[in-house]
Amino acid sequence: MENYLTELDQLLNQLQHSDKEEALNFYREYLMDADLITYETCVGELGTPKQLSRKILADYSIKADEKSADDTNNKNSRSNIKLIWWITLALLASPLALPVFIILVTLVAVCFALVAALIAIIIALGLTGMLAVISGIGVLLQSTWTGLYYIGCGLTILGIMVAGIPAGVALLRWLINKTAKFSKLIYRRFIDKNHVHQEDR
Repeated sequence: MENYLTELDQLLNQLQHSDKEEALNFYREYLMDADLITYETCVGELGTPKQLSRKILADYSIKADEKSADDTNNKNSRSNIKLIWWITLALLASPLALPVFIILVTLVAVCFALVAALIAIIIALGLTGMLAVISGIGVLLQSTWTGLYYIGCGLTILGIMVAGIPAGVALLRWLINKTAKFSKLIYRRFIDKNHVHQEDR
């Protein structure tokens, strides 16, 4: 049992010290109450230390996310990405969660594809605007009105691009936030099903 808990301790370094001690004490008491002394019996009951650590980290990420849910100013995309990452690893650690993991990975891939498309559009607008301005400057000496037309079009496109960047950033944050919420929903449903299966035994 001590070898199991030592491995678990090393895998929980990303938790705050108090949270880590709380988790270790909980599972130490759980193993002692269930009279699980050997490493093999611990693995049979809780899974490998790596699998259990991923579940613990996902649980604490969800708990931290819910604490910051009331204060939307403190909640940022980085914490949502971390939450999605830990939930993905926790689902991947369980062989029964493979279909759920595939759904989550598909959702994340769609979000990244949308972000990549948005970045491509912004870059294309920037290049088009600059090309139009440069062309307008080149034509300006030959035909003033045509040159001014191209410069005006180029500056308009660049203005749309600059105005679109904040909207793109807001869309990216919204996508990450919705993916994090959906990840939590999937994780909770999977854990509830898993818990029912353990009670049925």
